[in-house]
Amino acid sequence: MTFLLQIDDGSVDDANAYIDDVFFKAYHADRGTDVSAYGTADIQRAIVKATDYVDHRWLSRFIGCQIALAQRTAWPRSSATTSEGFSVSETIPAALKDAVAEYTLQALTEVLAPPPVTDDTGRPLLRKLVKVGPITTEVEYTEGNQVSTLKAYPKADRMLAPLLVNSNRLVRA
Repeated sequence: MTFLLQIDDGSVDDANAYIDDVFFKAYHADRGTDVSAYGTADIQRAIVKATDYVDHRWLSRFIGCQIALAQRTAWPRSSATTSEGFSVSETIPAALKDAVAEYTLQALTEVLAPPPVTDDTGRPLLRKLVKVGPITTEVEYTEGNQVSTLKAYPKADRMLAPLLVNSNRLVRA
């Protein structure tokens, strides 16, 4: 794996990371989180996973538009203005970098978006209960198009809120 950091102008076409290990360590040191058990290679792999997670989970809800077609990362973006009126165009916002540092910490110990649990036919399961004696099996499937539910990471998710289109916001003319 080649670790390639995206820069504010989006000119690193094959970039796969919004932060580097130095940013990650400094961010968590400022918050009193000990990350010294993790080596640089492990942190960089987790950063790539966190960047992928952010881009895949939130891409359709990010404000603005990607700057270039060849750009692999969702940020930087053009025409990106927060609901408070702040322009975050053509930069990688601090809130995004902070959120990626939070997701990275999680990615060091768990899969951020695990595949859905399915039965032998491939149908996504919501719940399965098997009792032995007398044998009882209860299966509950997900409804409609809901294949999986992504786990919430409240702190990191909230950090991204200003960078997302808020479909629930009422706009008056």
